[in-house]
Amino acid sequence: MTALLEAEAVTRRFGGLTAVNEVSFTVEQGAAVGLIGANGAGKTTLFNCLTGFDKPTSGDVRLRGKSLLKLPRHKVVGSGVARTFQIVKPFPDLPVLANVMVPLIVRRTKGDVKAEALKVLQRVGLAHRAASPSSQLSEGDLKRLEMARALATGPELLLLDEPFAGLSTNEIGVLSETINQLKADGVTLVIVEHKIGSLLALVDRVIAMDQGRVIADGEPEAVMRDPAVVRAYLGGDPEAQEEAGHE
Repeated sequence: MTALLEAEAVTRRFGGLTAVNEVSFTVEQGAAVGLIGANGAGKTTLFNCLTGFDKPTSGDVRLRGKSLLKLPRHKVVGSGVARTFQIVKPFPDLPVLANVMVPLIVRRTKGDVKAEALKVLQRVGLAHRAASPSSQLSEGDLKRLEMARALATGPELLLLDEPFAGLSTNEIGVLSETINQLKADGVTLVIVEHKIGSLLALVDRVIAMDQGRVIADGEPEAVMRDPAVVRAYLGGDPEAQEEAGHE
């Protein structure tokens, strides 16, 4: 398969703290990859480095073989990389449709921007709320709006930062269906998530981090059985491992 994203020895230091330590991996086109680790493992910092929201202290990030490091954030997005955030911050006074139109306008989409925004909302199952103020949305619908705004940039690679945080079991199920449809549409995905059972149902591969380093990378079942992952992420408790794997 073709490597879409390459992270090469990505390191990010903040003074004497090394938040991401020589992280290397590739993501193939069309793949769905899970990124796991305890709080403070470096996952969000790595996301920031991959998407232009922060610059690595050293290392490189490449999309289709071209380095993204010297590009400003909007150019990284324009090259085909988009992300969501743990905390959704829409324009609260604007309708849902207008929230999605904003990135399309910034992107200078040709044609009917309103119609294009509606198509994006249909992709995430939110077209029926197009006229609603975003301040009236449930937490699950806000997560889908966040995903729609990212999709409006036309990404090849979509990074989702804890999409299930704060959601009910039913809302997780609805959002999982949306993510699976994106996979079927050929969108390449990297997903940070603490709800391991829900994550494993979506991804083909898992990368585990601890203290800024990659400690395991491979098929989900193999990674979840890796002793280093059990110790670092699940506290070395076999019962916790079993519970997490069957959430």
